[in-house]
Amino acid sequence: MPTSDKGSRWSTWDKYEDDEQRIFTGPPATIGSTFLWNGGFWTGAGTVTIIDAQPNKSVKMRAKFKRPYRSSIDIEFKLQPSSDGTTELDWIVSGALNFRAKAFHLLVNADKMIGKAFEPSLAKIKAIAEGEEKKSAAAATPAAGP
Repeated sequence: MPTSDKGSRWSTWDKYEDDEQRIFTGPPATIGSTFLWNGGFWTGAGTVTIIDAQPNKSVKMRAKFKRPYRSSIDIEFKLQPSSDGTTELDWIVSGALNFRAKAFHLLVNADKMIGKAFEPSLAKIKAIAEGEEKKSAAAATPAAGP
């Protein structure tokens, strides 16, 4: 998840600024673990902290942005098994909009714009998860005898 260096494997935002400073604190994927970033124009600065974690079910985080403007949002990743044997991932973002954000939403379909930014990350998460699943399956398969 995003509060470990593995978050960099799938984050959409990493491609925008190579010199962004990143610090990960606490054991990965545990409550209280925090990811701090300090970037430039595209990524700004802030923190993401895990506030709840249910293994194989969900991770809830709070993101606090310091730049380009101060705000906070809650983020949740929910995993749900599907009837076809796959797993569905819901990426839920919620938070209050300040006056500036409300005005922006009047002019731009921010959900559509941000959704497009999330799509590459979701595709990377899927590829990583499917690759990890294949590695686990291969490790669990006994080697064929002579």
